[in-house]
Order: sequence, then structure tokens, then C-alpha cells
Amino acid sequence: MTTSQLQSQSQRSQSQQPSFFAQVQTFSTQPTAGSSLEFGDLANLLAAKDAERHRRLEEHYEPGIVSKEMRKKTGQYVAGKRMNLQDFLKNAKVVWLRFSSEFEPGGALANATPKQIERAWMLKTNNLNESAFGMFRQSAKHNLTMSLAQYNSWKMYKLNRTSEFLHSLSPKMRKFLQKSHVHKTRRDLAIRSTARAEKRAATACEVDTTSPILTITEFDFRVSRPIRSEGYRAMADIIKQLRWHKANSVKGFIPTAENQWGNRQEDKLKLLRTAIEKLIEAKASVPPSTEEEEEDPEVTVQDLEAFDSDGYDSKEDYYK
Repeated sequence: MTTSQLQSQSQRSQSQQPSFFAQVQTFSTQPTAGSSLEFGDLANLLAAKDAERHRRLEEHYEPGIVSKEMRKKTGQYVAGKRMNLQDFLKNAKVVWLRFSSEFEPGGALANATPKQIERAWMLKTNNLNESAFGMFRQSAKHNLTMSLAQYNSWKMYKLNRTSEFLHSLSPKMRKFLQKSHVHKTRRDLAIRSTARAEKRAATACEVDTTSPILTITEFDFRVSRPIRSEGYRAMADIIKQLRWHKANSVKGFIPTAENQWGNRQEDKLKLLRTAIEKLIEAKASVPPSTEEEEEDPEVTVQDLEAFDSDGYDSKEDYYK
């Protein structure tokens, strides 16, 4: 099929069927008289748009190019989008009817008093109607590099009238407040340091009391145990084993940060098995000890004679 034939076929199919937007406009401007608006029809119309696109795809390619798997995926996608759109439009219809009823003759706005109308007045732009969020949006336009923490500090500085309070302080009171702030900062730092030290000490104590797995045979046995059975290793036990190997096994093999050990149990078990193998290899590569064995003292004939005569008068006394 040549390019001109494809173009003529596409123009002919487009001239036979109305455009998608024309169908939507006709549907939205000419509802059925005496009946409510059915959003399911609009969902069907949008789904038909995808079906038409898929049909044109088949026409522009040779037969067999569009596989069955592709058709199945397209059908599932269209069906899912149709269901989502129907749910959205059904809920939107409820909210829209409740909102539009306020503007009907005899509705809430028609029966409102001038005072109520004045209280309901709001600015035209949405950024100015969203209270704190709107103020942040307006401020961010003029201060492009200001962070959220800086904006909150600046806003509280104005709201609490901190500038007036600082100007009303005497030099002696200013110095006292500065010292108090320094003392509080140091105290908080000491508290955090103590908490970190206690946490490290607790972790080290936990590592020392852990009974490590040092052989692949024991590791395979622990892994093969059913859940909640005797000898089964839960996630907490696996983490303890990894901490022990990080402190006592090959240095630098296990990452220092625990979030790099993996999120799944399979990842941690794989890392633990490799750590055990590395520890076994490290122990096998260590040469034997070169310490000299203690030599037995050499016994001479004089020593035997001295022993024979020491405390015994004769051989008969010795063998008694």
C-alpha cells in the first residue's frame, strides 16, 4: 500500500465519521429532552475514541504486525480507563448538582440577605483566596530562592512582632538572652551526643551477646527452618548477624549504613551468606602459628640415678 493510498483511505474514513470533539459538543449541548444527563454515554464515547485509534493503527500496517498481545493490552487499557472515567463523572455529577443548585431561582444565593452576600465576597484570583497557602504563593513569586523554613520564620517574625520586642530590650537583657541561647544550644547538643553514645553502646552490647553463624551448613539449616519454628531466623535476628559480621568479619565488606543492606529479607540473607564465606576464606588464608613448641627436658643417666636414690634405699623399696 503506497503513501497516497494511505492518505486517501484516511481522508475517506474521516469524512464518513464525525470528529470526536463534534460528538462531545453534540452530546453536551443536545441532551435528551425530559431525561437526566447520562455520563456513561460520555465514557463510551471516550472509549470509542481509543478503539478508533487502534483500528486506524491496524489499517496503516501490514496484516499480522499488530499482535494479539498488543490488542489485548489495548482492550484492557480502554476498559480500565472507561471504568475510572465513569466513577469520576458519577461523583462529579453529585458535587456539580449540589453546587449549581445554589444559583437556581429560589436557591441559596437568591434568598441570601445583603449582609450574607457581603460576607461571602472574595477576591477574583485563587492565589489570594487560599489563606496561608495563597500568601506563600504570592511571596514565592517575589522571593524565588526563599525556602519554606525561611518563609515560616519570616512570617512568625512579623506575626509575633519580634522586631518591636527586640527594640524594647535593654543591652543587659539582650546579653542575658544571648547567653541563654548559647547555653540551650550546648545543652541540646550534649543531650543528642549522649543519646547517640548510649545507642552505640547498646548496639555494641547487642553485637557482643550475639551468637554468630560461622558456617555455611548452619546458615543453610537456619534458612531451611519453617517460620516460627525452633532455629528460625527472623528479620531482627538476621540484622543482628549482619551487625556482628560488620564488626568482626572482613572490614569494609558489609556497608556501614544499614539502609544499603537491602529492603527485602532475601537481600539481607544473600549478604549474610557472602559475609560468612568471606570470613571462612579469611581464616583459611591465615598462616599457621610459628611459635616454637616447648621441648621436653632431656633426661640424663645421672638424673635417673639421682631419682632412683632419692627417697629410696633400694630397688626393692621402690617396687613395693
